[in-house]
Amino acid sequence: MPLRVFYYTATCRGAEMAGIGDITGTLEPGKCADMIVVEKNPLEDLRVLRNVDMVIVQGKVIRAPKVKKKQIVETELDKFLN
Repeated sequence: MPLRVFYYTATCRGAEMAGIGDITGTLEPGKCADMIVVEKNPLEDLRVLRNVDMVIVQGKVIRAPKVKKKQIVETELDKFLN
């Protein structure tokens, strides 16, 4: 599935279906969006998800967040990396 189709289906269309497309679902001025920032493109290397550089939640920027790692998440990520 092309990235553009996946993005639309997972975010924009999901928000529309939930009736909140006017509030969230896309990155644009006036909408709410929570996201993480990593050093490289996770579509090219999922390993970058292990080190989050920044988190943006409800418009607040958290630089160098202290991430509490959960073993079950690490184990699931390992399935994709091996």
